[in-house]
Amino acid sequence: MAALHSRLKMLGPEQLTGFADRLHEVLDRLDTPAHAAACHGIGDAFLYMRCAVVLSGRTTFGNVALHPPAMAAFDGCEAERLLDAAARAYEKSTGLPWEHDPAAFSDEEPYSRWLDISFHSEDPWATNLGLEYELTYADLIDDLCHSAIWTSWWQGSGRDELIADVYLGSTRPVAARRGRRIVKLTLHWTTLGSHSSLGASQSRQAYDDVLTVLTTAQQTLDLPQLPELPNPAPPDPDYVEQQRRARL
Repeated sequence: MAALHSRLKMLGPEQLTGFADRLHEVLDRLDTPAHAAACHGIGDAFLYMRCAVVLSGRTTFGNVALHPPAMAAFDGCEAERLLDAAARAYEKSTGLPWEHDPAAFSDEEPYSRWLDISFHSEDPWATNLGLEYELTYADLIDDLCHSAIWTSWWQGSGRDELIADVYLGSTRPVAARRGRRIVKLTLHWTTLGSHSSLGASQSRQAYDDVLTVLTTAQQTLDLPQLPELPNPAPPDPDYVEQQRRARL
């Protein structure tokens, strides 16, 4: 990855968007049932395995693309960082948020949600507070993106999308990058769930973390007062257990 990052730093904005478009195309070539079966790939794990194939070079990629059983060699591999390599190079060189969506130039349904919150940490366990937290968090984001009241609130920013990247392990001032369509916030927290009272449930922790991100956006971007965020209903225990068994 270090060599790739060095090369991307030398590219201009148009070349970086071209790289992202080409990456989208080659990853799509490996997105077949035969390739997935060969590496037992499913969901994000399968995507990261395909990234590992691409990062292995043109010869390896060509062989795997033509011979799906060769994908078995990448079972368990991952190169997730390849996905946002162009975006990070673009933002570092221009100081603007990455707004290019390769899927918009394909047959895929374009991404239309106005809110995206992602958590990052060098410690893989730091972003895992439990299945109940994860399910509540996902439901909250879906509800906000489908809420006419919340969507109207965000439209007051004059942008299409709010992307919040939360990095865990330290505290630093909030950074905001404003593009034509996107506002990107970078936040630093010590841990997930740190905005809740001691002993709070996972659902409550997810609620408080999402609310903290939205409050930070409101204050940083000088937006109107937040609409009411409904208290989360705990996920159905049977559904939680079903999801837990599916991930074993």
